[in-house]
Order: sequence, then structure tokens, then C-alpha cells
Amino acid sequence: MWPPDRLYSLLRLASIFVLNTLPLPSSQGTDRIWLLFGSLALLVICILLVAVGWSARTARLGVTWGLAAALGVYSFGALLGAGNIRVAIGQEMWQLIRLPPRPIYF
Repeated sequence: MWPPDRLYSLLRLASIFVLNTLPLPSSQGTDRIWLLFGSLALLVICILLVAVGWSARTARLGVTWGLAAALGVYSFGALLGAGNIRVAIGQEMWQLIRLPPRPIYF
């Protein structure tokens, strides 16, 4: 494990590099970057907590299966998107206004 002062220095350097070199178009872009870093930090914390609670082999196996499941779900979504089978952007599950039913042609 790295000493805390060295890790802190690397994090400070990375934050200066990322925040000063990325072209952030708006505050929404900044919020998205912070959300990405927060979710990655949460992932690392979860992996460490699992590693502390279980054996290293079980933790590694769990991380592998979790990443494989996430990659599978992402691949399935990419497959549907590549096949142009995704839901239209404006389509909702429940519609606020009542529309007449459309005929179904086979």
C-alpha cells in the first residue's frame, strides 16, 4: 500500500491535470465528471469491503463475475443499438395523453 502522503500528492496532481486540461462546456459537464469519479470511488470502496470481509480468492471471483455480468448487459444493449432495435427517444412506458390505438399490420 502506498503511503498516504504520496497517494494524496498523486490525487492532487491528477485533479489539477484533469480539471485544467479538459474542455468543460458547461457546469453539467463538470457534474458528469464528478459523478464518474464518485461512482468509480464507490466501486473501489465496495471491492475493498468485499475483500476485507471474504477471502481474496472469493473477492476476486466475485469481482470477475460482477464485471462479466456488467459487460454482458452492456454488450446486449450495444447489440440492440447496433441492430437498430432500441426504443425511440420520445417513447415512454406511460403516456400522459390518450391516443387512439394504432392498427397492427402483420
